[in-house]
Amino acid sequence: MLWNKSSGRLCQQDVDALNGNGTIRIDDDFDEALTPTGREELLLLARRFRGRFAEFFNEQPAFNPQDYQFRHVKSSAAQASARSFSRGIFSTGKTGDQVQLTEAPIGDRLVHFNHNCSLWKDVVDESEASEREYNLFKQSPIYLKTLADVTARLGKENLKN
Repeated sequence: MLWNKSSGRLCQQDVDALNGNGTIRIDDDFDEALTPTGREELLLLARRFRGRFAEFFNEQPAFNPQDYQFRHVKSSAAQASARSFSRGIFSTGKTGDQVQLTEAPIGDRLVHFNHNCSLWKDVVDESEASEREYNLFKQSPIYLKTLADVTARLGKENLKN
């Protein structure tokens, strides 16, 4: 690794935070993980939502599965997002921990809206224009500068673009 040859700009604390050999550990499901910041943001978003509809939530302050349902897609990040949001809505005592989450079945028109939207499939998911925009972004000066900055900070010879 180049960081231990003084070519990177990592402080010792950053080096220690890496998994011991100077590489960042990224599991296969890393993109499915909800970050601590994401958890906090969802919690705060739910509290603002509760505040905006305070009259409604004051009438029904506790979670009741007959009144509320928190559905999520099948991913750990979606489940963690639903959990954080539900805790923000029902933040009194331990009620938020008692909220029941429901994994939405495939085809659920509300949660899996993109599966039922031909416009989304045509314009976003399977669109040559979207692919072109993605590739243009990866060639943009700001993306390339960010990649170069991260590469230099880590002291690597080349991060994959």
